[in-house]
Amino acid sequence: MAMTSKEGDDHELIEKIKLDKDRYNAVIECYESLKIILVCLLLDYNDKRIVDDIDKIVRNSMQNNTLLEDFKMAEIGKVSNTLVKLLQLLKSEPTDDTTERKIVNALQDFMEIATRDFMKDGHGILKDENERKQSFTNLNMDVIKDAFWREQFVRLHLLLTMKDSAMDVPTNLDARRRITFFANSLFMKMPRAPQVHDMISFSVLTPYYNEEVLYSSHELNRKNEDGISILFYLQKIYPDEWKNFLERIGVDPDNEEEVKGCMDDILIWASYRGQTLARTVRGMMYYRRALEVQCYEDMKSE
Repeated sequence: MAMTSKEGDDHELIEKIKLDKDRYNAVIECYESLKIILVCLLLDYNDKRIVDDIDKIVRNSMQNNTLLEDFKMAEIGKVSNTLVKLLQLLKSEPTDDTTERKIVNALQDFMEIATRDFMKDGHGILKDENERKQSFTNLNMDVIKDAFWREQFVRLHLLLTMKDSAMDVPTNLDARRRITFFANSLFMKMPRAPQVHDMISFSVLTPYYNEEVLYSSHELNRKNEDGISILFYLQKIYPDEWKNFLERIGVDPDNEEEVKGCMDDILIWASYRGQTLARTVRGMMYYRRALEVQCYEDMKSE
């Protein structure tokens, strides 16, 4: 978004970012987290001064709405990539001097790209080649080895590498419907449920007549007059669900013998899609799981 913005469109860019509250908060968190990490990581006073100088320039640009004028947004991808490489090294605990040297090199690369390529007037911050080589070499290794800080490295790395993509949206319409329904239910105003031991017991009765709950292997593979079996039919009308199912149970779809060896799981999968009674029974059994979870929560709160 920033890469395609033109000079003078600072206000428009910020408003676009603010349209998505989570995205706006993520941008703020990334910047503030990065500054805190750098300040705590660096031991040398001059190195910390450089970070403070950059921070002042960024904040002044934000205040004056000149961010797109003071920074080359076309280079923001390069800045992000070098920062990701640095965080990748930081979040894995260094084991030897070689790893520490790699961290120093990655940090120097990041600072050089940030000041020389990303900032339009940042050349004066790192004045010469000799100063660049001497800067950012004195690091607080206790911070790098500390579990708390590694969690911060992991979180910042996740924020920078997590991409929103239409490819992540389920292709299955029913899956979308269920996820949407669940997400919306999180914001429902519901009265607090009583504790399980205060609830009145209840039973669920489902009348049925001459109907199988689960398919048998014979029924599932028996072909009709057109040469089509129930399993083949279900595979064709639920192709994505069949593919996901085989992936969940770790079966190669091209290996027929391996697929046949998981017939018990396949019977359940097919029955949930072809037998109404099977789905009804599964729904009833969810009551038990829900009560078990609530009972566990009740015990935790006591």
